[in-house]
Amino acid sequence: MPANSDVPITVTIFNNVCGKFDDIISASIKGLPGIEFPCRISISGSPVVIPPNQVGLNYNTMNPTMQMPTTVANTSAFSKVFKIKNTGIRALDVDWRMFDQKDLENSEEDPFRVSIEKNQSFDKKKFPFKFNFTALEPAETKNSAFEISPKTVTVACRSEQVFKVSFSPSQGLGNFKSILLATPALGAEEIEIAKDPSDLPKPGSLGTISLNLTAETIQPYLKIDKTV
Repeated sequence: MPANSDVPITVTIFNNVCGKFDDIISASIKGLPGIEFPCRISISGSPVVIPPNQVGLNYNTMNPTMQMPTTVANTSAFSKVFKIKNTGIRALDVDWRMFDQKDLENSEEDPFRVSIEKNQSFDKKKFPFKFNFTALEPAETKNSAFEISPKTVTVACRSEQVFKVSFSPSQGLGNFKSILLATPALGAEEIEIAKDPSDLPKPGSLGTISLNLTAETIQPYLKIDKTV
């Protein structure tokens, strides 16, 4: 390395696991004491994904959509399957929650919590206070026409998990729309073996996975196509 020159150093980070990571880069200089550079990286996001190219899922919507076949009302329940994949290196707990569209539209609760606090950013002199909007999750739907099994499961690292979604046409006529939502979290075993609890990802920091569910029921009818 020539005198009074710069050499770019490339540090490659693999984001296949979430959390905070600390390391040290050591440099040995001939004739001079060694030097160390502390490094810290925080990785967030969901390592759990809904793999593409699954039969029965429509990926042209904002979230993948599972369309149930149109069926006659008050008939037997039927089901379809889909799978998710844990691409990370830690086992994760997945707990699905069901929200029917009709419940979301009829909810009278405020979808946001508004708070006022002191502004600590660079423009605090001009704007001493700021508003915070926190999204509030609605209550989970009970007695939905859709049901998922298993509802709660631990997905091992680098593995896939298959789920079965059942639809019961016994709740009348019309269109049924629901949203399946899950927030992955570290499993109990992963938390126990962690060396430093402060390095664990915070609740909700592993992202969210969701799946739209749609179905339609129709009135039964009698059709005569031949007479004698």
